[in-house]
Amino acid sequence: MKLAGFTDLLGRKRAFLVLTEQGPNKQPKTKALHEGERESGVEIVSIDFKAKTVKVNNNGTVTNVGFAKLDQTAAPPAAMGAGGVPGVLGQPPVHRVLPNMPG
Repeated sequence: MKLAGFTDLLGRKRAFLVLTEQGPNKQPKTKALHEGERESGVEIVSIDFKAKTVKVNNNGTVTNVGFAKLDQTAAPPAAMGAGGVPGVLGQPPVHRVLPNMPG
């Protein structure tokens, strides 16, 4: 299980997880779950934006899932062009997640 991202869009915390099932020809699946929501044996217990972790109950095993460390020997990603939505001074940042990000 990997944490792909999280957001608090519209005031509801939601985590994006990449789940890998065991067995031949199994493809990773991305799940978007709110706090307290459960699907396929995975429940989002809590989301901590400051620690950048999600507490998950995976079939009875509770654990914190964080973002994977990037390989420091890999080439840096290509620069992105200008765009997006600017922040509002004095307001907390809006957490955004891009769909279809590699896990």
